[in-house]
Amino acid sequence: MRLKFQTKLMLAVAFVVALVTGVVISSTEDKVRETYSQLAEERFEAQVNEFLEVRKTRLEDMGQNLDKVASSDWARKVFAVGDFSSKSLADFGKIAETLAARDRPSGPGRKVGGQVGDYNAKGKPFSGPGLLGGKRLLCLVDGEGGLHPLGGARFRKGKESQRALQELAGVGYVDERQMGYLVSESDQGESQVVEIVAVPVRAEEGSKPMGAVMIGMVVPLSISPAGRNEKKKIPSTGSENLLTGILVEGEVFSPGMSAGLKESVRLAAADSLELGEDRLQEELVLEYEGTPYRLFCERLNPGGTLPPAYEVVLYPLTQLRSELMDLRLKGSGVGVGALWFGVFMAWLLARRFSRPIRELAVATKEIREGNYEVSVPIRSKDEFGDLAKSFNEMAEELKTKEQIRDVLGKVADEAVAEALISGSLELGGETRTVSILFCDIRGFTTLSEAMEPTDVIALLNDHMTAMTRVVYDHCGVVDKFVGDEIMAVFGAPKTYGDDAENAALCALKMLEERARLNQGAEHPFEVGIGIATGSVVVGCIGSMDRLNYTVIGERVNRASRLSGLAEPRQAVVDEVTWQAIVGRAGGKEIENVNLKGYAGEVRAFLLERVEEADLTHSG
Repeated sequence: MRLKFQTKLMLAVAFVVALVTGVVISSTEDKVRETYSQLAEERFEAQVNEFLEVRKTRLEDMGQNLDKVASSDWARKVFAVGDFSSKSLADFGKIAETLAARDRPSGPGRKVGGQVGDYNAKGKPFSGPGLLGGKRLLCLVDGEGGLHPLGGARFRKGKESQRALQELAGVGYVDERQMGYLVSESDQGESQVVEIVAVPVRAEEGSKPMGAVMIGMVVPLSISPAGRNEKKKIPSTGSENLLTGILVEGEVFSPGMSAGLKESVRLAAADSLELGEDRLQEELVLEYEGTPYRLFCERLNPGGTLPPAYEVVLYPLTQLRSELMDLRLKGSGVGVGALWFGVFMAWLLARRFSRPIRELAVATKEIREGNYEVSVPIRSKDEFGDLAKSFNEMAEELKTKEQIRDVLGKVADEAVAEALISGSLELGGETRTVSILFCDIRGFTTLSEAMEPTDVIALLNDHMTAMTRVVYDHCGVVDKFVGDEIMAVFGAPKTYGDDAENAALCALKMLEERARLNQGAEHPFEVGIGIATGSVVVGCIGSMDRLNYTVIGERVNRASRLSGLAEPRQAVVDEVTWQAIVGRAGGKEIENVNLKGYAGEVRAFLLERVEEADLTHSG
């Protein structure tokens, strides 16, 4: 399909505007996503740091007191004999309470390890509302990793926790205090996360552990792990409703997540967290019930013996998607507006550009059809104005050349003029075989004496025009007009292979045309025609500044003499011409022909007919 310049320009502008709009929207979306991702990571880091700071304060005192218990003579005796009876556990509680009491202020609401609680020294493990009230949990770990909690607390014995406790109690010979998370069951049978500190018990410094003493506290998941009072102000992203929890022993604990969402988080973390990794290495987005979340995971006990536990944070991306959609809508609106404006400007520019182009196209068509008077208006001083000016100058030059061509065509034969214009004819000549035809008016002198000069010229012009047309119709070239005589050449500057036949046919047609013109003419007259064929010199004769294309030779003189020999309404040909057409011509030989300038008799033939149907000519 052929498209106009105006349409192409509008389509090009529309494509560029659409491409730029798409790139801008895409890059802006990437920038918004990057900003959201950065702010989300900052909020998560703040959550984790806040949690670790609170945990450090909470566990420091517990760890120090536990170190004292583990190094006491009581602990070494109990683990040496393997006495984990109720009495030993009660003694453990009393010792722990006594040590804790030394480090806490007196009075109600005493603070130990950063947590507030009511304590007694009756050997009971910090009585209160079960294990969910932020109370301490005391436990002894035997050499085989068996747990002996004070007060009958129940721990989940998963493969990872059992292996870790065995290693902690002596199988793996752990030298350091360990912090981690285990899963226990409350008095109501609910699973809960316990944050613990465990210290190995040794018979002497540097020996292999005989077991471990452990103190823990249920993590209050009803409160965000980061606490309610953030010390670091993080810019808001519009997604404040974070969902937090702890992933331990393959289970997610979070009061804010539904069972299905917990399972989705567990599966996503299991697929993405490599063994031993402290956090997710790549950005992870999961979608649950149509809501997208960014998932963060950070290990809370890196490098420890106890099972890895992770803080998980789900960062809702609903606001991000909403803003991206709003950005797309606004960007698309701006893009559509820019598109319409660009197309409109392209239409204006194309109209401005196409108008002079259309004018040039119309003017070019006029020149192709021969109208050299055409010109295009110069509407500006830019390149289009220069183009219009150049076109007008070209048209003027073509007009001048056409005038010269027209004049040349009138003073020279059309075929000769074409050859001269193309430059194929140069000064000089060549020998060629041609047929020369002379057509002379009979009694012209007597006829012209009784006529006005202007009438004589008009009469000759009518006659010469008719005869010239006949010559052209038979592939001949009018060499010159000499008074009332016309000279034609057949075979130069171009030969058609049957030049003698063409000359003979032309002669008979001239006689017929003259007879037709005489019917009803005020001054009728007759012509005589002579034809001679042979070798002549053909070429441009004269100087470099003025040339005359003609033929020179004896055959030219013979054709002129035979023209004078012919009677009115007769055509006489020489012997060479007759021999060329004898198979298709009719006539008779003229006897006793003597031509001026020729010694002896010359054979000549009166031409009466030529079988024209058998002759073919190429134009």
